[in-house]
Amino acid sequence: METRKGNSAAAVENTTGGIPDLSAASARESSKFGAILVAIYAFIEASRILELSSIYKLHIPLFLFVILALVTLGMLIQRGIHGFLDNKASFCFAALTVWVVISFPLSEWRAVSFPLIEKTIQGLILFVAVAQLGSTEKHWRWIAAGFGYGALCASIVSFFLAKTIVGGRLVIGRGGTLTDPNELALSLVIGLPFLLYTAALSKGLKRIVLYASSILVLYSFARTGSRGGLLALMAMLLVFFILGKTTQKMAMIVACVVGIAAGVVLLPHGITDRFTTFFAVHEDNVSNATESHLDSAVASAEGRKDLLIQSLQITAQHPLLGVGPGVFPTVARHQRVANHQSGGANLVTHNTYTEYSAEAGVLAFVFWTGTLFFCIRYALQAYRSMSGLDDLLAFAARDTLAAMIALAVGSCFLSLAYGLKIPVLLGLTVALHNVVQARRENPKVAETAPALPMLAGSAVLPASRTPLAPRKPRRFDLSGRPRNRY
Repeated sequence: METRKGNSAAAVENTTGGIPDLSAASARESSKFGAILVAIYAFIEASRILELSSIYKLHIPLFLFVILALVTLGMLIQRGIHGFLDNKASFCFAALTVWVVISFPLSEWRAVSFPLIEKTIQGLILFVAVAQLGSTEKHWRWIAAGFGYGALCASIVSFFLAKTIVGGRLVIGRGGTLTDPNELALSLVIGLPFLLYTAALSKGLKRIVLYASSILVLYSFARTGSRGGLLALMAMLLVFFILGKTTQKMAMIVACVVGIAAGVVLLPHGITDRFTTFFAVHEDNVSNATESHLDSAVASAEGRKDLLIQSLQITAQHPLLGVGPGVFPTVARHQRVANHQSGGANLVTHNTYTEYSAEAGVLAFVFWTGTLFFCIRYALQAYRSMSGLDDLLAFAARDTLAAMIALAVGSCFLSLAYGLKIPVLLGLTVALHNVVQARRENPKVAETAPALPMLAGSAVLPASRTPLAPRKPRRFDLSGRPRNRY
């Protein structure tokens, strides 16, 4: 019986009855549509561009999320959910979500916790959507491009809508997540590797422009004056340095020297003074302005140290379920007042690890740490297995590993629990793990890389990656991992 082949959306004939199998074509179209939606959503989350306009009142991200959830649900019904917990990172993240929800009934202030419970559940849905819809190499690139372009958009917007706080530190807008310079800094850092990967896939003038735009991202990052972000950036660069070739290492050293020199010249003194608190203490001959900046930076560091100690104490007092999602700032302030200390404002832990432990218990800390551990492990395994076999996948794994390491370090200085940006990054890591697993199962078959639609540009693969045989439709479980059809 003759089999007809057409476009990717063409039906494949059923080998038993000659009836076109429309389900496979429908699944491919749904997967493509869902991947584009995820890429757009990743762009919005990374750039937070809608927070800066009245259009945010239209709740566009919410509408996108609902559509994305419905598409993902339809694909799960079609493909099945068997095998989701086989993925250890997915298991840990799902367990984290469940445990945070379990902690809600015993929260000391359920009215505060309820919105965060909603975000936690949304985060799991988004994680599943990214892992499911990004489980092909082409779709993974779309989502990664959306994440990278989001960081670039945020840095460009910072030149037009920037505001400064004490010491000349950069923030964006009047409200939203990017008004915290530390969160803005980490957002730029974890988006940078995906912007570089998108640039590597491009060619000609577009590649030059994207590589040059990474300088804008780094400059915007430097203007935030975030010391935690600086440590995350250093961790990311260390990954690139260790996994780079000798010439790349030399180029990185030169670039770092030039970047430091340019920062000293271009950045406000308040920011450079803030960065020096990593390495030096007060000198007697500094100016009054410099002394004020240093005092502010040192006081910030001491305050975060006190918050860290208090979050560990509250964890010890409520080890099982914590005090409730989002309730730590209020409980901590009341304790300071009860101990005749300065109550101050309601301050978060500034540490994601202890934020989970203090607000949802020790098990939440274990699940969060486990999620990071297995995601980093998967990215490292993907890099090792693809090195010398598939350079593009190896580069994707390296850049994902760099972003995950930056997240793990940045989590020590920021409260990132309950957000929606981090599930996108975690889902991307799991999706790449699944792509590499499928590639290893069938090493002779590789996808060509068509032009990245909408958010990304063209990506031309070497001729050596021409497919040797047509790829059969695959079935995937809830985490996006391929499974046998029978």
